[in-house]
Amino acid sequence: MKSLFRLSLVLAILLPLASFGFELFAFGGCVIPIVTPIVASISVYVLMLAIVLFPFVFIADLIAAIILWKRHGRRSFLPLVLIIISFLMTFPLNSLAHNLSHKRFERHLTQYEQVVSQIEHNFTSEKNYVIPSGWENLSYVPPIVYREDDGSLTIEFLVGGIGPPPRHIVYVYRSNGIIEEGSKTAKRWHHTTKEKERWFRASD
Repeated sequence: MKSLFRLSLVLAILLPLASFGFELFAFGGCVIPIVTPIVASISVYVLMLAIVLFPFVFIADLIAAIILWKRHGRRSFLPLVLIIISFLMTFPLNSLAHNLSHKRFERHLTQYEQVVSQIEHNFTSEKNYVIPSGWENLSYVPPIVYREDDGSLTIEFLVGGIGPPPRHIVYVYRSNGIIEEGSKTAKRWHHTTKEKERWFRASD
């Protein structure tokens, strides 16, 4: 009982963090300056583990509560209650994560557009283009660049993730300002919202 309670308590703390932790700790989406890339990577994996463990711990808490009800009474449901409360907290925190990400994007929009301008100027093909310096503070992997069938250019900046369930978060630049149904971008990212002219926030 004590071991299960401790595990549930730890998970109850980590799970709400997981709902916006990627925005806080992922290197590209970092809003805490003291977080280094190594700490960021470790933090993201810990939060992902919390999301994966949640359903298993939930089921274990439920079974334990039923079995131990006669012996411990209401206390047997405490781990289960902790898990449920932590899960419910993820919904408002998801909204907070979105707001944090949006504010950060607006703050660094000039840098994003500088990188985009340099890529557009040097782009010749999907196999032959140069990623300019300066992207490191905008995306935790090099920007992904490709052309649609109509010739329009797409540049994706992976800025982090969010959950549960875990999803990647990207900022997408579209040279024609739209994401057409059936396009490569639409197939890659199922959820998109327009942030600025030619800029979209997307997730899978």
